[in-house]
Amino acid sequence: MEKEADIYIDGKDIVFQGKRITYEKLSPKLEGRHNLYNIAAALAAAVENGCELEAAVEAVTDFKGLCHRMEHVRTVNGVKYINDSISTIPNATISAVRTFDADTVIIGGMDRGINYDILIDFLNGGSVTNVICLPDSGYRIADMLKTKSNVFKAKDMEEAVKKAADVSRRCCVLSPAAASYGFYKNFEERGDHFKALVNKL
Repeated sequence: MEKEADIYIDGKDIVFQGKRITYEKLSPKLEGRHNLYNIAAALAAAVENGCELEAAVEAVTDFKGLCHRMEHVRTVNGVKYINDSISTIPNATISAVRTFDADTVIIGGMDRGINYDILIDFLNGGSVTNVICLPDSGYRIADMLKTKSNVFKAKDMEEAVKKAADVSRRCCVLSPAAASYGFYKNFEERGDHFKALVNKL
């Protein structure tokens, strides 16, 4: 049973060797339940290697995470913009959308011919209101979607961000589920371009 473990998640709190560390005390900059598990593992490893628990908890509050992985860019007109350019597989995109309860997702990039069934099923389930699709893989996904969501084909990132600004009401996530090659040098360049465009809104 989980609660018999040395460390486990209880709601949004972490319990470590009987000590409750509240979510408010952690105030993590990384969102999502999966990150709570990552934080719990990091705390256990730090303490196991001689770090005081309080010092480890304090370090969590300062940790901003990786660039291009669920990175908060800014909030514009009440809409959060999230850069998840490092996402190159469907599961990562699904995780990002769920974490932020996004109403808009920007997907697509180099089409490596990977299986998108799990992402298509997720999007067909009405998880997001707006699906903005970039070439080439995004166009393939758009053609396979049978959802009540709004599906848009954008010719490039500029058009995608402009459309996102028009239709988003809560949160827009760039989470391509595809490699960047053929359009950008790498995922960092793609993410930086997205951030630059968002910062001009």
